[in-house]
Amino acid sequence: MSYEMDDPVEVLREEVRRKDIGIGLIKIVRELTERKTLPNEALDQCLELHDRFGELDEGPEIEEWPEPPGAAAYHGPIGQFAKLIQPHTEADPIAILGQLLVSFGSAVGRGPHVQIEADSHHVNEFLLVIGQTAHARKGTSLGHVKKMMQDIDSSWQDACIKSGLASGEGLIQALRDKNEDGPPAENKRLLVVEAEFGRSLVAGGRDGSTLTAVLRSFWDSDRSAVLTRSDPLEATRCHVSVIGHITEAELKRRMTEVDIHNGFLNRFFVLRVKRSQLLPHGGAGIDEEKRGKLAQAIQENLEFARKLGRVEMDAAAKRRWSEIYPNLSRDRDGLIDPLAARAEAHVLRLSLLYALADGASEIRIEHLQAAYALWDYSERSLETLFGDRLGNPVADKILSSIRAAGSTGLNREGLHRVLGNRVSSKDLTAALNLLVRKKRARKIGSGKGSRFAPFPRRSKPRRSKFDEEPDKPSSSFAPSQEQDGNPSSSFDLRTIAEPDDGSDDISQEELEANRDAPGARA
Repeated sequence: MSYEMDDPVEVLREEVRRKDIGIGLIKIVRELTERKTLPNEALDQCLELHDRFGELDEGPEIEEWPEPPGAAAYHGPIGQFAKLIQPHTEADPIAILGQLLVSFGSAVGRGPHVQIEADSHHVNEFLLVIGQTAHARKGTSLGHVKKMMQDIDSSWQDACIKSGLASGEGLIQALRDKNEDGPPAENKRLLVVEAEFGRSLVAGGRDGSTLTAVLRSFWDSDRSAVLTRSDPLEATRCHVSVIGHITEAELKRRMTEVDIHNGFLNRFFVLRVKRSQLLPHGGAGIDEEKRGKLAQAIQENLEFARKLGRVEMDAAAKRRWSEIYPNLSRDRDGLIDPLAARAEAHVLRLSLLYALADGASEIRIEHLQAAYALWDYSERSLETLFGDRLGNPVADKILSSIRAAGSTGLNREGLHRVLGNRVSSKDLTAALNLLVRKKRARKIGSGKGSRFAPFPRRSKPRRSKFDEEPDKPSSSFAPSQEQDGNPSSSFDLRTIAEPDDGSDDISQEELEANRDAPGARA
């Protein structure tokens, strides 16, 4: 086809229509630029299109993947079930483990709890399973969990699993106490399973929505209410758990600054999952006798757990808790800090879950170690998803754009364009200072000719604290590690004009962290 067109953006759109959309918009822009058919005046429109559709680009980078959890995470009969199923399913074993733990906790109910000062931590957990559509086999993993829970407690499964998180009022109505709308809910236990959790994020983000506030209150306590009606709606003595499925791209696109900083998302522990192996003819050969024995053991432990109230740690677990508590309570870098802010609470709840699933009346060190190993994987999932994001909207937008530009980088004028010319020079400089200080970006050159390019990303994600433990269940496909260097898929934006003056360039002292970066110049 001819590339001599008046509007280069139409060239881009035609390329998207003509080619497989999976090649990504960045590659299309690079191709057109290399053919020198993209005049300067179209850059604003192209960058806008990239911002809108950039998530379609897979890019040439090798994806970081968290190291699989240590063997400690697969403690007890629930862990044994995940390992029993593993050879016979394409689902990720960590997805089976996490969802069965949350389902078990929902079936237990409100009785067992750990008391820390004035706060009671029960076994109602919120879990977010993150993986690509279809390929991650999220639904397959949930199918194994539902089948197991049907054998363990069919009455709970039939009565207490719902979907459709659309409003806070609707959630309270499902668990309501007696009011003018009718009699009270028959069962106060509820496991909300949302296969499209992105819709819940959208619903919670609407003006006037109470959804996230109601969910936060149900994670914290056993009650929530809507008092703005003439007939107030209230639900008490409730036990609400949540399992949500979402893709990585949708989570990044749908979550808001409010979700991050108001504590909604950090009430979830997250598990990044993928297909564990290829089974063209489906799984077969599960040892049904072993499966039946595990179901019976979990059922017996479930009945025992329902009789418990306050649960304590034994002496060894208390010592271990004192050792790991500072690490769980530490300040983290960037966006990870607000997303992992409830690490201590999650580990307490998970350790109680492991203890109850084990048929124990106290939390022993093996239960705490199991919870710590699972949380460690959750935190590494966050690191590989959001580790480079700083929680500063301007800095994060700049980082995304200079990575798209590759080693060539962008100058200040190009960055102003990326930001829609809506950010002051002072705020731009502050964001660039932050990126350089955190070694996310490096400055190339000085004065009017300076540009900002991505800092080479680390070669591999942080390894698990539990790597020394043998027999870790893991994906059959070993995670590839990213190589040092910059992404090769990039815009060629060398034709952008330099700014008229460099008076608000990044300060010299902020370049100290840059000196060892490849390509950096004084």
